[in-house]
Amino acid sequence: LAALGRALAATDAPAEAEAVLRAAIALLPADVDLRNLLASVLWKAHKLSPMLEVLDTASREFGPRAALLLNRALALNACGEQDAALQAASDAAATPDGLLPALATRLIVLPYHPTRGTAAELLRAAGEVAASFAPVPPRPGRPCRPADRDQPLRIGLLSGELGQHPVGWLTVAGIEALPRAEFECVAYSLK
Repeated sequence: LAALGRALAATDAPAEAEAVLRAAIALLPADVDLRNLLASVLWKAHKLSPMLEVLDTASREFGPRAALLLNRALALNACGEQDAALQAASDAAATPDGLLPALATRLIVLPYHPTRGTAAELLRAAGEVAASFAPVPPRPGRPCRPADRDQPLRIGLLSGELGQHPVGWLTVAGIEALPRAEFECVAYSLK
C-alpha cells in the first residue's frame, strides 16, 4: 500500500492517492514520510484544512520535523496566515538539516506578507540563502562572463511555471529591474 500510495502521489490522481496513503498510514503509523506525502497530496488537491490536520497530528506524534513544518508553512501561507507561515519556517530552521529549506520557504512566503513582503526584506532573505552556500570557485578555462565586457550577460531561465503562476509573476519584476544594456534574458518553458 505504501508503494502504491507513493506511485499514485506521483500521478495526477489525488483522490486515489489520498485513500491509499490513509490505508498505508493505518498499517504503518510510525512512517512519518507517508504522513508528509499525504499532506503533499492534500496540497495538490487544494484541501488545506485536512492537510494542516495531517501535519499537526504528525508533528504531535513525531516532534518537530523540517519537512512537516515546511509543508505547514506553505499551507498556512495559502490560507492567508503569513505570520504563522513565517513562524513555521523559522521553527523548521531549528531542526537538523532544516536551515536551507527553511530559508527558501521563507522566500516563498515573504512576497505574500502584507507588511514584510518588501523588496528590502526579500533582498535580505535572499542574502541569507546565498550566505548559507559556500562560495563557488570559477571553473578553470571558462570565463563566467563574456570576454567582451561590452556584451550583455545572457541569462537563461528554465521553468515549468512561467505562465499563469506566481513564479512567473514574481520573476517578471526581477527581470524588468535588470539594466537592459547589461543583461539579456532568455526564458524556456517546460510546458
